[in-house]
Amino acid sequence: MYAIGGQLYLKKDGLYAVADPSMRLVTQHLYTQIVPNGLGGFLALKTDPNDDRGDGVYLIDESGNETATGTVIVYGLNKFSCERSAAVGSGGKKTGYLAPDGTWAITAQYGYGGPFLENGLAAASVDSGAGVIDAQGNWVVSPKFESVLLSEGNSLIAVCAADGRIGLLNAETREGVCQIESGYVRTKDLADMALVTREGNAELYSVDGSVIAAWKEADGVSVRCAGAGFLLLHTDAGDYLLDSQANALAGPYAKITLLSDGAFCARTQSGCDLLGPQGELLAQTPFDRIAAAGEGLYLAWTDGLCSLIGPDGKTIVEPARN
Repeated sequence: MYAIGGQLYLKKDGLYAVADPSMRLVTQHLYTQIVPNGLGGFLALKTDPNDDRGDGVYLIDESGNETATGTVIVYGLNKFSCERSAAVGSGGKKTGYLAPDGTWAITAQYGYGGPFLENGLAAASVDSGAGVIDAQGNWVVSPKFESVLLSEGNSLIAVCAADGRIGLLNAETREGVCQIESGYVRTKDLADMALVTREGNAELYSVDGSVIAAWKEADGVSVRCAGAGFLLLHTDAGDYLLDSQANALAGPYAKITLLSDGAFCARTQSGCDLLGPQGELLAQTPFDRIAAAGEGLYLAWTDGLCSLIGPDGKTIVEPARN
């Protein structure tokens, strides 16, 4: 069982069904894969998504009614964002983007196509290199780079040249704000920042290209992104949650994990703490693992059993086997 956007996805004999939080089935167990389309319905497959054979895409409305779309893909469905879902076409095995109705919004033409983020941009690549496209498939950053990364809120674009140089661009104006001679850049989960590591140092860059915080990555110490404006500091003593100015908000914990709703799961000796988006303690729980289920709901596992809990840690749906 897993959850997306307040819906529960249940697996039985290798096939998925969808249920609402009260466990009322919206669909039957008919699908090898099913994803929400962002408009209240779903796209689904009935054949093996992990082989090289083409899979027909089905549109399912919010009442569970099913329609064959005529679209054929390989390698499965992906999450929707900005009403686009990256998918690999069955013909030339290029990547394009599906619309919520299961038809092609952008024809399959890219060697790689990343997810669209908040302001309608996505990283993509063709034979000439990597660049950035808009929701209609138009290039807004020419495909000439070794790699391209987008920050979570699309405030920054990081372009990496073949010689190791890194350029930071303002995503709105597409103008360069900073040039870095070498290093490794990370933008995942950061709305307005980029984290660059080089020569044992970590530097956090803002949307205007200035360095707003820096660390020495000594033995046993590392820094990684943890949501818009937050960082996770890993040390031999445990994990700490930091703000963008390196102030400690929570910790140490055995492990801190960012959840999809912006909260955090913090592993303790006896279970997991649920932390709010600012690192505040919401609940102490005995569960081994917690994941966001949407709309103030969380899935929590212990001893192979999965429960549905609220932000206060109290059980809403009793444990069941996955």
